[in-house]
Amino acid sequence: MPPSRTGVYQFGPFQLDVPERRLLRDGAQVPLRLKAFETLRVLVENARRLVTKETLLKQVWSDAVGEENNINANVSILRKALGEDANGQSYIETVPRVGYRFVAKVRQVALPQSAQTANAGVAPEPDLAKSVAVLYFENLSGDKGDEYFRDGMTEDVITELAKIRVLRLFPRSAVLALRDKPLSVTEVGQRLRAAFVLEGSVRRSGNRLRITARLAETQTGHSVWAERYDRQLEDVFAIQDEIAQDIARALRVMLSDQEKREIEKIPTRDVQAYDYYLRGRQVVYQFRRKGLEFARQMFARAIVMDPSYAAAFAGVADVSSFLYMYFEASKDNLREAATASRRAIELDPESAEAHASRGLAESLNKNYQDAEKEFKTAMQLNPTLFDPCYFYARSCFAQGKMEEAGNWCQLRGLHQHTLDMFVALFRKRCARHFVSGAFFITAEPAVTDGFSD
Repeated sequence: MPPSRTGVYQFGPFQLDVPERRLLRDGAQVPLRLKAFETLRVLVENARRLVTKETLLKQVWSDAVGEENNINANVSILRKALGEDANGQSYIETVPRVGYRFVAKVRQVALPQSAQTANAGVAPEPDLAKSVAVLYFENLSGDKGDEYFRDGMTEDVITELAKIRVLRLFPRSAVLALRDKPLSVTEVGQRLRAAFVLEGSVRRSGNRLRITARLAETQTGHSVWAERYDRQLEDVFAIQDEIAQDIARALRVMLSDQEKREIEKIPTRDVQAYDYYLRGRQVVYQFRRKGLEFARQMFARAIVMDPSYAAAFAGVADVSSFLYMYFEASKDNLREAATASRRAIELDPESAEAHASRGLAESLNKNYQDAEKEFKTAMQLNPTLFDPCYFYARSCFAQGKMEEAGNWCQLRGLHQHTLDMFVALFRKRCARHFVSGAFFITAEPAVTDGFSD
């Protein structure tokens, strides 16, 4: 079955509404995590046809952290959510060692003409009117080894735009699943409910850097702004700043003097230090011991090149905290996390990442009040940042504040797609708890610490 133009499918008592990300049973919503929903979408769009596990991995886990166990877990979730059909059969058939088949009869649902006409002229909701999803730029360097630079550039553009208070930016975790997917601007807008999409490309050749960027409306796909930057590599931060300010002008946003200062702030004047930093940051969230140790080496090299590089100190602090939590609960790791995070704040008191790193280090030492202060400062400085909200929720959980932990998961942007990403990243050491209506993840620490069950 080809994908429905409306994206709405009916089977049995269920209706799958792809644009609205909803599964309804007799009109009542059935809650599903994003990856489970996406798995169901792929199966339904290919109803009565075999869908291989390889296909599911490519279409649902494009961020390359998926594995067969993830598929099996999501199919199990779907079977429980769907139950059995009128004949007592499962909706999803297993083809051993190959994949799955959705066996129910599926029909595409056409929206009433009145609804189509109304939807065509509906503007984004007021709070979404200036929402921007920054897609990962395309790597045109012809070298897979440059992926870390492409990813780092994209994430830093998100960080720069997040300094503009009136814009609503989607965090890295929200757009990561869309990386390198051939989706149109309109499709991205439907998935994320974003008013605008920023897309582009990066080409690095020796000491030369070419970046193209385009801001488009998601309703029409029309360009609002586009630019090409041909510069020296050392101008990378200037390009990021120009993109942020150009987009502000394109969206008719008046920047405050403070926002201009924040955007124009340069994290380091040493391009090689920045390169080491991006290499380290690329592997941190793989949460593998060798990767974390490599990241710490890269951050350390960045600090040697630029001893005033606050972000590199924050990186050392995070890596030390993660090593302590998941692999080696040594006093040295705990001490380094505390020392490096303190230095990061001294170098850049307005760095959200530095305060988030400090909060995590304090929480590992069970200094929960100090951790709360740092986490909330980080969230105020950069509302799109994932770490402070997530680890503050965990800190609440560790103190037995279950309701507050759940509230932070729900109210401060820990949306289900974000949690799904961390389920995958922590897949070998995760326990899942249901807290106040939100899935809350706790990873098994190397020792019994403040994050234990």
